[in-house]
Amino acid sequence: MSRNAKVLTTLVVLVFAGAIAAAPDTAEDVLVGWLEDNDCSLTFDDYIDRSLSVDGFAPIDMKNAMDSMIEEDGLRRDVDGNLVLVSGNRCEGTAVAEPEILTGTPEQILVTIFEENGCDISPRTLIETAMAQGLTRAVIDEAGEGLDDQGAFVNSDTGLRLVIGPVCG
Repeated sequence: MSRNAKVLTTLVVLVFAGAIAAAPDTAEDVLVGWLEDNDCSLTFDDYIDRSLSVDGFAPIDMKNAMDSMIEEDGLRRDVDGNLVLVSGNRCEGTAVAEPEILTGTPEQILVTIFEENGCDISPRTLIETAMAQGLTRAVIDEAGEGLDDQGAFVNSDTGLRLVIGPVCG
């Protein structure tokens, strides 16, 4: 093998080994990397867009990573609905302007969000707003299913309309 071929082979092996060594172990690692690379914050839209095209992880893996980090208090939502990392080497103690937190069951929180938005809301806005209230996607899905079983929603031009309760019923 010529000297140039040996050098090229060595470079290819080193680059490949570096790529393997640099590959994140978990979906949480990927999410932390995104946040650290963006001054500890990501818009929810950016998070969604990135989650749809992560090598080695499905969108559900990224959703579960986000839920897990929110539950562990390492990730929060600010008043604008952005994801903010508040833990880790580069983001520990990041200040977060958090929204006024609603009280009640997850179902009551969803109803209040609808009422505050004119009873008509897109599913994405509902999810973003509920997550800013500290609810995880799993809790939002469960509460939404419970309300839907009660006939609380109808389809509308923007997504969903709440048709129960003192304000929207």
